Amino acid sequence: MGQLQYTRMQQDQLNVYDDNASTIYASYLFDCDANDRRVIEKLTQNGNINNFIWTNKSDQKQGLIELYAGILFIGIFLSFLFIMATILIMYYKQITEGYEDKDRFEIMQKVGLEQSDVKKAIHSQVLTVFFMPLLVAGLHVCFAYPMIEKLLHLLFVSDAWLYVRTTIFCFVAFALVYIVIYVLTSKVYYGIVKRNV
Repeated sequence: MGQLQYTRMQQDQLNVYDDNASTIYASYLFDCDANDRRVIEKLTQNGNINNFIWTNKSDQKQGLIELYAGILFIGIFLSFLFIMATILIMYYKQITEGYEDKDRFEIMQKVGLEQSDVKKAIHSQVLTVFFMPLLVAGLHVCFAYPMIEKLLHLLFVSDAWLYVRTTIFCFVAFALVYIVIYVLTSKVYYGIVKRNV
């Protein structure tokens, strides 16, 4: 029954994909000493086994380390790139809005608004512009969790608590960077608005 299904599956792939059909492999896994090749010799004497690949635990471990190191490098590189883009976008957005809002705040001050009230208005406006994207990013991560968990299972990471801790750490680190950007750009924004206020 198993051989019949195997052949039918192989034939279906050949009918659909023609030359691009994938090869179906069967694997046999043994927990034996790496120096004891008697089991391997008996298997290779069998005529049904054409291609035999011998691997051991240390080779597989090295392969996984290389895979994870590559993913880590790409993750760090893209994170740095996106944080720099975020800093530049937010900084220049605040400068642009500062020049657009300075006339409005000048009118508010002429009407009789106190300096402290102007500062509160600026503070609340900048807070909204800055921290709304951070909240939306957190919400996106929460909704993306099921898909990310499945992707991590493909990479042999099944510890859900590790993912949650790492996500919280990254979110807090990004929030700290965001707060620093907020402090710097709000000073620039307030300086632009204050010139005519």
